[in-house]
Amino acid sequence: MGIDKDMLLGKYMRKVKGIKRSQASIVVKLCTGHIPLNEYLHQILKVDLPRCLSCNYEQESIHHFHFDCPTWRHERWYLAMNVGKEAKSMSNLINSTLA
Repeated sequence: MGIDKDMLLGKYMRKVKGIKRSQASIVVKLCTGHIPLNEYLHQILKVDLPRCLSCNYEQESIHHFHFDCPTWRHERWYLAMNVGKEAKSMSNLINSTLA
């Protein structure tokens, strides 16, 4: 996944100004890929397989969890109803939430 180029210190500080520290922590985890889903946990040798335990897909990545996993279909629908088209892109979703 790589590190999001928008996470440069100046841009990051402007983006997270006014949000809670816990929310800023989630933004960093999403942008760096260091979030406790099986893809990352497998990379750091905490789980045997990167597989999604909810739907058995081969990799439980941030993208899979947020956009594809059938287990979370209802939550994606609810998010789309509340956020609109911004919910279709992680970058747009993060940026619109922080704006």
